Amino acid sequence: MLFRPLRLPLGALLLAVLLVVAPSARGLTIVTNYIPPGEQIPGVGVATAPAANVRGGGTLQTVFRAAADAWERAIRDEFTLTVNYGWIPTAAISATAYHQGLTVGGTPSRETAGSIVFNGSPARPFFLDPTPYEHEEFGPMTVAASDLGGGPINIRREYLPANAMTTGAIDLLSTAVHELGHALGLAGWPFFTAETGDGDIDVTIAPYAGMQIPVSSTHLNVIGPAMSSTGRPIGYRRAITDLDLIAVSAISQFEQFVLSPSADFNGDWLVNQLDLKAWSAAFAAGALADADGNGVTDGADFLAWQRQVTFDPAPEKRASMAIPEPVASTLWATLLLLVTGRCSQIDVISCLTARRTARAAETARTADTAPISGTAHAARRGAAERGRASASSSNRRTCNRSTDSGTALASDSSSRGSTYSSSRRTASASDSTSGKGRGSVE
Repeated sequence: MLFRPLRLPLGALLLAVLLVVAPSARGLTIVTNYIPPGEQIPGVGVATAPAANVRGGGTLQTVFRAAADAWERAIRDEFTLTVNYGWIPTAAISATAYHQGLTVGGTPSRETAGSIVFNGSPARPFFLDPTPYEHEEFGPMTVAASDLGGGPINIRREYLPANAMTTGAIDLLSTAVHELGHALGLAGWPFFTAETGDGDIDVTIAPYAGMQIPVSSTHLNVIGPAMSSTGRPIGYRRAITDLDLIAVSAISQFEQFVLSPSADFNGDWLVNQLDLKAWSAAFAAGALADADGNGVTDGADFLAWQRQVTFDPAPEKRASMAIPEPVASTLWATLLLLVTGRCSQIDVISCLTARRTARAAETARTADTAPISGTAHAARRGAAERGRASASSSNRRTCNRSTDSGTALASDSSSRGSTYSSSRRTASASDSTSGKGRGSVE
């Protein structure tokens, strides 16, 4: 039997266009409230002037918003978390930053409000990225995977410092991502301690049911993830990993999480021209931008990028009714062909295929200047990402206040070892019995 092309009336095609560009459910919303100097940061104290020991030229507000956006892209449950943040001397509790939980509520029980403060007098400079949605100050992203009982899962997305701005500095974006992970569930609230009393998080949600994630206090006792209990080397940047996302989702019972696509080569949960740049850089340097898990960066990974280039789990966060490129040009060009009679029988399949083929060729020629593209759809990380080399974990001590040991200042290991210190453990223990809320330190 001969194949007959799909033919649709103009009204049906217009309806299809509207369905494609309609925004999806709102998903997680993190309301971020910057507290200026002189005003009270709820649950913490009076905000002070911004840290003077900084590099990069960015602002706390821009960097913190980028960290919140990263979590919003990964968690699609409709839920609102309000976070106050600002500068304050934190040396008595943490060298870099800490989180103070304020309120919980709802069913399931989750933190609904908290405060995160950054050290206004840091011993080491903060790197305030002026373009926190990109990573041009860092080298190619390195990744690792491990099997914790539910199959291989990504446990590391990490960037090495690549210039004078990042070398020797604390990446504030990584710190903000980590502290927000505490606010999203990894903090000393009863719902967390009830699950982790046996020393791990027992995962029952697909696709990793049966996984047991070891914990140390309110951190993941695994080397690599953003919420790790082990130190992040000085100058490095860590992005959210699939393990971070599964741990937070298991504790706070998020169900609509989105695992990152295999062609997300820069760890931002989007697939766009930035990932093509990351692939190009990795291909030239012999580094990994490996979508298919074969251990090399090659043309197959580029083809994976082409197939996924419209991936964006939360486009309504950026432009609720805008048609993203290259989808926009394809759809409207098809309509134009229809209206002008160039597709008189409305052979939709043929028209779309021809336009998309042409567009893919053009994208390959002009990728460095192509606009960011995206469409909303649910997708989970393929087995290829999770099939990479395993990483070990180490046992760590337990305390009631948690920290982003990612800024553990590896070069200070002789004196600090990690961002946990005796004074911090004492402070956290007192917080846990004071009824003041649940805190977490960087």
